[in-house]
Parts: sequence; C-alpha cells; structure tokens
Amino acid sequence: MSLPAHNLQAVEAVQAYLKRTTPNYAQAYGSLPEALVVVSADRHLAYVNTAFCDLFGYSESELIGQHAGLLYVSQREFDQSSQNYFESGIMNDTIGLLLVSYQKRSGEVFCGSSAPSALYDGDTLVGFLGIIRDITEAMRTRQELALASSQLRAVFNAIPRALFFTSTDRKIQMANPAAERLFGYTADELVGLSTKELLPSVDDFKTLGQQRINANMPNAQLPFIQEFVRKDGETFVGEGLTGRITDDHDNNIGFVGIVADVSNQKERVTMLKELNARLEENVVERTAALEVSNRELRAFAYSVSHDLGAPLRAIRNYADFIRQDNAETLSAESLEYLKYIDDNAAYIDRLTQDLLEYSRIGRRVLELEEIPMQPFLSGLVDRLNLDQNAAIRIDENLPTITADYALLEQIFSNLLTNAVMYVPARRRPVIRVTCQADQTHWGFIVQDNGIGIAPQHLTRVFGIFERLHLQSEFPGTGIGLAIVKRAAEYLGGSASVNSTVDVGSLFKVTLSKTLSSTDE
Repeated sequence: MSLPAHNLQAVEAVQAYLKRTTPNYAQAYGSLPEALVVVSADRHLAYVNTAFCDLFGYSESELIGQHAGLLYVSQREFDQSSQNYFESGIMNDTIGLLLVSYQKRSGEVFCGSSAPSALYDGDTLVGFLGIIRDITEAMRTRQELALASSQLRAVFNAIPRALFFTSTDRKIQMANPAAERLFGYTADELVGLSTKELLPSVDDFKTLGQQRINANMPNAQLPFIQEFVRKDGETFVGEGLTGRITDDHDNNIGFVGIVADVSNQKERVTMLKELNARLEENVVERTAALEVSNRELRAFAYSVSHDLGAPLRAIRNYADFIRQDNAETLSAESLEYLKYIDDNAAYIDRLTQDLLEYSRIGRRVLELEEIPMQPFLSGLVDRLNLDQNAAIRIDENLPTITADYALLEQIFSNLLTNAVMYVPARRRPVIRVTCQADQTHWGFIVQDNGIGIAPQHLTRVFGIFERLHLQSEFPGTGIGLAIVKRAAEYLGGSASVNSTVDVGSLFKVTLSKTLSSTDE
C-alpha cells in the first residue's frame, strides 16, 4: 500500500511528550516482553520497543517515522481499525480491545490484539500508546472450540432421547429438544427445574438420588427404569442412564441423564412373552401329535410290509403254480392275465418294501464310519446289476467321508437306478458321478443323459408316491427320490435337481462334514 511521507514534526512532538512525562521511557518500555508502540496523532510510528521489532521483523530505524498503515494487511483493514484506534481515542483516554490482521515484514499475516490509550498534552491529542499481542493460535483454538461446540450442540439437539445436564442439587441446567417433547415443557421451563418435578413422588426422587450416591465413582453409569410424570400430569415408564460429571480433580460438579419412554415397549415385551408362551404350548402339542402320527405311520408301514407280504407271496406262488401246471391248456389270454397278476403283486411288494424303508430313515441311530466313496460306488454299481450297455463314470478323486453306510447305499442306489432307467429308447445311458465340496458339506453330483424333467415338476419329483410316467413306460413305486431326499436331510444335507427335457438331469446330494452318531 502507498504511505504518506514522514511527518517529523508530529513524531517529534510525541517523542518530546514522552521525554517530559517519562524521562527514562526508552529504558522502561524497551525491557518489556510485550510489543509496545507509540503512534503520533497523524498515525506515524514514534516509538517501538525491541519486542515490537522482533514481532514484526523490522529494525527500529526502519519503523520510526513510518506510517502505521505499513503494519496492516491491507488499506481496508487499516481504514476499518483506524476509526476506533485513532478517532475514537480523541474522546476517550482508553479504547476497547481491538482485533486486527497485521502483516510482518516477511509477508506473514497474523491476528493481533491491542488496547491502545490516547496520549494528551493538556487538551491536545499528541498520539496513542498500545501493546500488540499475537493471538493467532488463540484465535485458531477459539475457532476450533467454537466448531466443536457447534457440533456438540447439533448432536445434543439431534439425540432422539431426552438428555439433561443437572447441577449437584439436581436442578436442570440444560435439556435437549427431545426432553421438551417427552416431558411437555419448554426449554426455558426446564432450566432451573428440579428433577423431582419430573417424578411422581418424593420417595421416587429420594430413591433415584440414593442410587446415584451408591454409584458415586469415576465414570459410573447408573441404568434405571423409573416412572416419570409429564407437565400435564400423565405418567409414563422411562428407561435410561445417569452418570456423574467431574472436574479435573474428580470433584462432582453435576449429573447427566438420558431417558426414553418405554411404556409401549414394555407392553410389547409382555405381549411378546405371552405369544411366545402360547407358541411354545402349541409347539409342544403339535410335536406330541406329530410323534403320535409318526408312530402310527411306522406301525402302518410295518403292518403293510409284513401283513401284506405273505398274501402277496402266496398270490404270486399260486399264479406260478397255475401257469406251470396248465401251461399246455391255458389260452394266451389266460397266460396274459396270470402275468398281469404276478406283475402287480410284485409291484405292490416293492411298494410296501420302499414304504417301510422310507419310514425307517427318520428313526434309526446313525452308524457312522469312514467310507471311501470311489470304491463304495464302484461296488454298488456291480451289486445293482445295471444295464451292461450303460457307461457309468465315477470320478477317481472322490473323497473319503464319514457317513452311515446303509443310508448312502439307499441314496445312490436310487439315483443310479433312475439314471440308467429314465433314458429314451435306443440312447445309451451315460452317467457321471463327481463331487464338489465346500467348508461344511460334501456335494455329490449324479449327471445323466436321460429324458429330463420339465421345470414345473422339479420339486414334485421328491414327493412320496409322485410319478411322472405310466408304469408301463418306466417301472417304479414313486418313493425312490423321496427316500433320497429324506436320507440326505437325515445326514445333515439336502437333495436337489436341475434338468432339461430330452437332454438329461443333474441330481445333487449334499452331506454334512460334521455328523455325529447322536444325530437323529
């Protein structure tokens, strides 16, 4: 900024005044640790001490006689402070504290504070004396504190629960908007109000106070469930925490408390407990009913298997006797009837056996053993005596698993038999068995090139007695895949299928890696 030329007359006038009023002013002011400056009435520097020179980075000779505007960050800053600093001083001996942006010789800007005093020689204003302090860090700290205070205030106001700060005599000093809404008071009404006004009785007030005393320890937090009263007299159940506020010496200087209305919550908890109790009763009743039903089903399956077994065998034997004894005299139609009798008796016998096996799965104790799956499946294929034309490819890298041998045999005998059976005429069956495992389960895959399953039937095929084809097309009882599913679930896994019509199916059976012999 451009500065006026030195005004030696004004500078000399204030210097003469200083010599006359304070003969040793240079020595007295020079030893002060704070930056001191004397400015003439026309705003030129008449005296600066060593601390002042150190603060601004100039030598004394560089400053004396210079216009005071040299020290300001801009002409505008100088003009704004000038009116208070100089012109107001004409009417007052001491001007109030001023905050000014100063600029050092290096160009660094800092925030300074000063409280200048006007200097009069009789009735004539000769200048001003001021002490300047660098308060940049203090202002930065003040701004940070103001920001933190603003943020804390925002959090305080945003907390959805009622929050109080009280004095040691339990009078409210500050309350957030949630407290106003919960208790029905305005902020002004709450401040100064004793917390006993928020409780239904003096006894409640004393009880809560005693609990605070008992919890009188550093950082103690006292949870409570307490009945409170609103301004209009309505009561509610509140739940929250209260804690001490201490100074640096752990002296108690107040309390903080937070409260939420849990009246409806308590009602919901009570209702939930009642519903849970009813549900448990229903579960017990239905479990008992299910157990009875299962026992009846097992008894029925056993009865069907054993009570029908002998008559079915007799029917087949008598039909065979008739065919053997009268082979030369029976007509072709009669022989066909006998074959029909034998085939249906055999079907019913297989059905009853499958039904019995299905009922046994859920009530047997697992007999676990280590089973190498590749040799197990190879031996099973040999025992099943499947179509010799079928190509059954068993992955050589199948794992050794812990499982129940009989259940595994039921699972894979049904899957392999179906894979070979459900193939279009004149197509060679090709079946592949592989394994994909994760951290908790083995996943065995049986893939075929058969007739496939329509998408709408993919879940239906695992139901008991579910058949998608006529007995004359593909023989079976409709229980095989139900056995697969139930056995897999009993071994801690599941059964599923993906399929494309006339392309083939991919059956996946998962088995738990962490079975125990007590699993039921």
